[in-house]
Amino acid sequence: MVLAKDVSFNCKSCNNFLLVKSNRTDLLVCDRCQDLYRTLYATIHPEGKSYVPEDLTLLQLETTGVFGDKMFRIIGRKRLQLEGGFYRNDWFLMFNDNSTGWLYESLGSYTIAADKFEPLNYDQVKNIEVAHQFTLPVSGKTYYVERMEKVKNVEFEGELPFDWDFKKQGLIIETIDENNDVCFFELIGKTQALYTEGQRVQFEHINFLNTREANEWKY
Repeated sequence: MVLAKDVSFNCKSCNNFLLVKSNRTDLLVCDRCQDLYRTLYATIHPEGKSYVPEDLTLLQLETTGVFGDKMFRIIGRKRLQLEGGFYRNDWFLMFNDNSTGWLYESLGSYTIAADKFEPLNYDQVKNIEVAHQFTLPVSGKTYYVERMEKVKNVEFEGELPFDWDFKKQGLIIETIDENNDVCFFELIGKTQALYTEGQRVQFEHINFLNTREANEWKY
């Protein structure tokens, strides 16, 4: 169960004022002390802390941009630390019409997708291989498998929606077709498969504002 938009409360550890921006939110991280809060039956419960490590991303909370005819701002991040030493940033977006979506930042590429993951039969995707084609059973659309990585750790910042426990996440798969449409899969354990479809975009076409300073020597 999510919290209503514009609900506010004070962090129990540092008394920092926290305001819920989206009516899709059920996870919130204090920006001062990194306490993590989850919602349960419309009440707020602390669940430890979440520390997002520094990386080379140019994006951050409150970065704004434009996609199509809508403006958005970043209000949350899920950072996946991958087993091979790489990472992926999943940025939660809130558009100016109060709808929400995701911006996936992966190895220098950017994909914008709807705020919706659909279930898929695990047996239909468990044998996907990198550098091979895969046809999405529900639509018949064919994608090329670019990447498959095991998730080592997940951290959060800002506010995010969740319908399951990402800490149990086991594998991400990224695929693309000839039109730059992208399909992301998330395999949780060895029983649950979810997917979402989006569009790959160029950084310079999104008109980002309030980005971080590029400084590769900092890290």
